[in-house]
Amino acid sequence: MGNEKNKNRKKMKMIRAVVYDQTTPLGMKIKDIAAPISPPPNGFVNIAVVAAGINPADYKLQSVPILKNKIIGKPVGIDFAGIVISCSANESVFKIGDEVYGESRGTMAQIICVGVNSIALKPKNISFAEAASLPVAGSTALQALRDHGKLTAGGEVLVIGASGGCGFLGVQMAKAFGASRVVGVCSSKNSLWVKETLGADEVHEYDTTGKHLPSTEKKFDVIYDTVTSSHDHNFEPEGSKLLKKKGRYVLINGGAWKMVSMVFKLITRINFGNSTLFLSKVNRADLETIKDMVEKNQVKPFLDEEVPFEDEKIEKAFQKLKSRRTRGKMVVLIPPLAQE
Repeated sequence: MGNEKNKNRKKMKMIRAVVYDQTTPLGMKIKDIAAPISPPPNGFVNIAVVAAGINPADYKLQSVPILKNKIIGKPVGIDFAGIVISCSANESVFKIGDEVYGESRGTMAQIICVGVNSIALKPKNISFAEAASLPVAGSTALQALRDHGKLTAGGEVLVIGASGGCGFLGVQMAKAFGASRVVGVCSSKNSLWVKETLGADEVHEYDTTGKHLPSTEKKFDVIYDTVTSSHDHNFEPEGSKLLKKKGRYVLINGGAWKMVSMVFKLITRINFGNSTLFLSKVNRADLETIKDMVEKNQVKPFLDEEVPFEDEKIEKAFQKLKSRRTRGKMVVLIPPLAQE
């Protein structure tokens, strides 16, 4: 009986990870943790992480009352790129050595176990660091425009926060979907980049107009708002006036009142008005769509910074993220596991 117990016991290995830790100002710290290295269960693969994306959700979880104590000691991060190092016995989609990207919990760690439905093969024409920046932000922009905005070819789109982690992908995806006019709202510092590099047809500088949106008679089919939230400027009242009659206002953040309306919609399937707040869900089909866009050069990732795996550098990166002054995305570079 003792031999059977030992046979079924998971093999563990000490790895390095960024974990939630209340003893630091950031609430995160690099530590050694135990990770399973046994063959994963059916529907999962083990991955050696090469890079992990930095997202607002990483630090916002620390302010959620029902979660902030439960996450202590657990790895930070929700998206990544890496290499498959082991598969379950019946795995038929992925194999050892595959370069993949996707979403999971605790991705700022050297080894993670991930469900196969939330990963896809990495785009061949970009680096691991660039790929790690795409799963959450890319899925958010894709689902905002395609599913909630119902954007079709010829549509006109306004992207609020066009230079940020989700907005810069929204500008490019809107063009890829065939939008006839894409207007980006960003700071004057980033306006030239949004227009010339991302391909926006017009750019509106919010910091030179008292945070007002463009005054235009031309209305929009879709407004993709990546900025409005309980701790930032609320563009929705002014933005809603810029929608066409059947236009859609899509938000990815919101105050408590907006969260309540989102929960109500999820329960009842009823949506009042033309405004929608949603939470994206990463899945393999959408990751493959993003991969196709990247390989066709319709969408290009942009890294504000590749952050070394050091406590001080990671803390500075999160401070920059909280300032909402990033251009594109930031990722943490995860060091390879030492060979024994």
